[in-house]
Amino acid sequence: MKLSNILLSVLLLPSFCLAENVVIDIKTISGKKEEQVSKFLGSSNCQKSEYGKTCYYEKSGSKIVYIKGVADWLTLRGMDNVAYGNNAISAIGLQESNPTFSNENVIRWENVGAYKEISVFPAGNKVFYIYVKTNTK
Repeated sequence: MKLSNILLSVLLLPSFCLAENVVIDIKTISGKKEEQVSKFLGSSNCQKSEYGKTCYYEKSGSKIVYIKGVADWLTLRGMDNVAYGNNAISAIGLQESNPTFSNENVIRWENVGAYKEISVFPAGNKVFYIYVKTNTK
């Protein structure tokens, strides 16, 4: 094998590892309309709420609040196999980074790329759910 092929494999390895650990890729659903989100999360049961339309997705157990017609507040479940820690955001397709705040009850990042806030909540040493605020606080 050529040295250039080996180097390319090593450089691409982290992105392949990240992709394998993604449970729900928030880039495919955050800021999207309900019809687009349903393609990824399946059928939903929706109702009006104080802030906008709230939809519950049976397949993943996730809940999304649509503000101004787009997925804005995401409560992402189905993370039972994800370890609670700074790398938990890789389960939603983001790269591990240092959190803004962390304790035994929550790990929080603020202003990560296009996201205002990302909070990870534990169930023992695993992730119970991840809460994402896309556009509004």
